[in-house]
Amino acid sequence: MAGKIVSKFIFILLLLVPFNAVNAVPYYVDYEQGRDDNSGTTPDNAWKHCPGDANAGGISAGAILTAGDIVYFKGGIVYEGDIRINRSGSEGNPITFKGDGWGNGKAVIDGADRMDNVWSRCVSADSCFGNQNYHNIYYTQAPAGFDFFAGFYEDNNFLWFSQDPNPSDPFLHDNISEFYVVPGGINLSRTQLTDSAYFIQQDPSFWDGAYIIAWRIPNVTSVKPITLYDPNSHTITFDDLDGDVYTDRNSCYAVLNHISIIDRPGEYCYDAVTNRIYLWPLNSDDPNNHIYSVKNRQMGIVYSGRKNIVIEGFVVQNFVLGIRSDNSNTENIVIRNNEVRNLRSDNWYSIQINGRNITVENNTVQNCNRSIGILAAGENIIVRNNHVKRTSRQGIWFMGVTHGQIIGNIVED
Repeated sequence: MAGKIVSKFIFILLLLVPFNAVNAVPYYVDYEQGRDDNSGTTPDNAWKHCPGDANAGGISAGAILTAGDIVYFKGGIVYEGDIRINRSGSEGNPITFKGDGWGNGKAVIDGADRMDNVWSRCVSADSCFGNQNYHNIYYTQAPAGFDFFAGFYEDNNFLWFSQDPNPSDPFLHDNISEFYVVPGGINLSRTQLTDSAYFIQQDPSFWDGAYIIAWRIPNVTSVKPITLYDPNSHTITFDDLDGDVYTDRNSCYAVLNHISIIDRPGEYCYDAVTNRIYLWPLNSDDPNNHIYSVKNRQMGIVYSGRKNIVIEGFVVQNFVLGIRSDNSNTENIVIRNNEVRNLRSDNWYSIQINGRNITVENNTVQNCNRSIGILAAGENIIVRNNHVKRTSRQGIWFMGVTHGQIIGNIVED
């Protein structure tokens, strides 16, 4: 009799458990040892790519995740790709993407690709536009499609634009308090700048490939390529700044991306004519002893429009945007215990949330250049116990949030 009661009790419990939870499948992703034609259902048969990655193939590409499934990424392994979450879970039964439940440490989602280039040392100042630091400068051929403004890294540490004048902290390359001053804005327009003290080079092609970064209305900086240099009038011409310059106060500018202004470790420039990267290595030794990588992907983990998703335990690095939803239909999301770092963001966001019932907790966001740490919009948003450091724009910004909570976060530097 007791056995029948227990059997009925278990049957009732099974009826109460969602079908997908009973049939939920763990999947495994190992970028180093996995193969996309494996089953993906055991650590020894892991996939290389996660379903939703454009580079996924075989069984992985065709896999359909359902409510309750957990996708484990092997901890300590660098995953060179991006994750586009293309399925939703169900209420109380999410699909979980987990970077710290298998292996050692957290899985790393990396937006940069390694360069396997050979570097050569400059042999004279003449080979470096007269730069007297030539003995510290090396060069190599740039990879196809190289973008000077994309993230460029030495051993996963930021490398910096060659810039004059030097900012005291190259992470803040747009710190106008350290720019050259243009008195009253009289020699600066939307497309030209005259400075008889600085633009004194005799070669009209000297500034080819360089950029100006100039302060303009409304208290922003614009970076534009220099298109013409007139040595006789000490004037550079550049693409339109996209806004008027100040005439009722002093304005300011700096110059970026020229071989002649590489003057400290970690600075680089790109010469489009020769397709070369010139670099003073961050560690001031032979760059052939280090690993260099270039950002080639824009977004790390994208969950736009999805519902009932958990994203936890990852390191997301070297992208423009780290973890993102820009769709207000997104719902019931948890983002926790992740680290987002080393983004070259260019006015974007490290973690972006938009939708309903979203919790972002116990994450670290750090060293994200020109980024907002956490940007939120929507309803019932909780941002709790996160650490945001060195994002150089806003730390946490609730822009159009109703019923929101910001609790116990640290925002610094």
